[in-house]
Amino acid sequence: RDARAEAGRGRLFPAGAALRRSPHRTRSCDCGRRRSLTPPHLLGCEASAGLFYWSEASVERFPRPPGGAAAREGGAHAHANANASSRIAKMEALRGRVADKLEDTLGKLGTLWDRIGISDAERDSYLEDLGGIMDELLTDAVETTAARLRDMEEEVRSAEASVVSMNVKLGNGPVGCADQPPADAPAVVRRDAALAKLSELRDFFDARAEHLKTVRDELHGLWEALGAPVEPEYENVDEDLSTPRVTEFEARLNAVRLEATERREAVVELVTSVQGLMQSLKVASVSTLDMQIMGALAPASEAGGSRSLVSDLRTESCVGISSEALEQVTIRQAELKVLEKQRRDELTVLGEAISKLYDRLDVSEEEQAAFAASVHGLGEDTISAGQRELTRLQGVLVAQLSDMVAERRETITQLWDEMGTSDEGRAEFRDVMEGEVSEDLLTAAEEAVAKLQAQAAALRPILRHIDRRAELTALRTSHAEQMKDPEYQALLTGRSRQARLALKELEATEKGIKKELPKITEALRRRLKAWESQAGKPFMYQGRRYLDRLEDEEAQWESARQQEKRDKVGYRAGAKRYTAPGRSDKRPKAGPRERGE
Repeated sequence: RDARAEAGRGRLFPAGAALRRSPHRTRSCDCGRRRSLTPPHLLGCEASAGLFYWSEASVERFPRPPGGAAAREGGAHAHANANASSRIAKMEALRGRVADKLEDTLGKLGTLWDRIGISDAERDSYLEDLGGIMDELLTDAVETTAARLRDMEEEVRSAEASVVSMNVKLGNGPVGCADQPPADAPAVVRRDAALAKLSELRDFFDARAEHLKTVRDELHGLWEALGAPVEPEYENVDEDLSTPRVTEFEARLNAVRLEATERREAVVELVTSVQGLMQSLKVASVSTLDMQIMGALAPASEAGGSRSLVSDLRTESCVGISSEALEQVTIRQAELKVLEKQRRDELTVLGEAISKLYDRLDVSEEEQAAFAASVHGLGEDTISAGQRELTRLQGVLVAQLSDMVAERRETITQLWDEMGTSDEGRAEFRDVMEGEVSEDLLTAAEEAVAKLQAQAAALRPILRHIDRRAELTALRTSHAEQMKDPEYQALLTGRSRQARLALKELEATEKGIKKELPKITEALRRRLKAWESQAGKPFMYQGRRYLDRLEDEEAQWESARQQEKRDKVGYRAGAKRYTAPGRSDKRPKAGPRERGE
């Protein structure tokens, strides 16, 4: 039994030596190469399917994965040596467990085979299968670890490639992972460093890409709202994320924002104007464009006191800010302004006719204000109300036509009298004064009244002077006659209260005649000459040129006064006054009492 077990163990271990008895604890495979049985340095033998085990030489040849930090720092050397010693101890313990377990298993198998009575061929086959299983298990462990190493190396390469790609897109050039561990550093160290650099750069890269996409999306939205085509050079934001490219995008966005702001202001102004016109004209929102215009503006309270559009895009209830919308609203504004002018002109004609009838019929201000308050805007209802009011007033005019013509004729007569118009001047309006009553005659009479009122207004300053001069000349004549009255002379020489009052009145009259009358006459003379020079005709008053009449009156008065003086001189020359002996012929001056002071 022991011989068969030893024979089986010899098949399992071709070198034929006991595991624990080996001085170097090594075995050789059929290819003559020494191999380690423990990962990560367990490699499958290409020459046979035998099992390989540890040797001290293999441990020294593959002590640990090399580390760059340990080579650079003295303290790291000690730490690496400590780790290596720990690893060797663990590997020795594992090798012992495996050898003990294998020896125990082979012993038990031999005992069981003996009890079963298994033939040598079956034992050989079974041992070959067991060796293949163990070989496959250990080979898989090596390949799994090697695959892990390859994956780490691939992660490092992928991270470095991503860093280079992002740096190129950011405009930094093909720059890889700077300040990375050396190539002989452990793969896990190089992988972690590369992933850290990639994560750091990706945060910046993603932030810039997101910013550029936001700018692009806003640009596309503004172009859509403005009705402008998308500019191709501002579509791709994946290939170039450099700072100049971002600056270019931002500058273009600012320019388009400014254009959109100006377009909004223009559309808001137009929409506000069109809304006002539609409300004033009372135009119903029937068309789609009118409904979009009427719903385009947000309430002032929601816009912070200023008016703004509900949306930049065209919707069922908003016109938007596209170039097409701007053109359509502009055309609509022009149409409404034409309609507004037509209605204003029509209402102006109606208003003038109504106002004229109000003046003709002497309609009270309260009645006029009541009608004005009942209409507003430029709608068709306002025009209809004006037409109804005009028709009503025309009916009243027909009923009161005779009385109104009579009133105008009376006014004409009064103006003639005021201006002293001669019969020849009055003949100008004979048709008005004698024609058959009609609306045309009333119009002619009103025109005559207006013309005469204008003439009277221009002549009233002269007529006032004429009236005042007439008063003063009449006073001058009456005063001259009064001074010839002996009784009045006797009253003036008396000492009674009545005499003093008469003397005061005399002084006031003489003052007015001597001071005011010459001034009035001279001013009237200047005004008449200026009027005649401007009018190009003589100023006629009561059928005669008044300037000639004035000069004749002044000449007549001066002639009468000179004659009176001559008469007084002749009387004094022929009269002899009696003078008492011892008295002077001169009279003493009157004292205060005699003068009535």
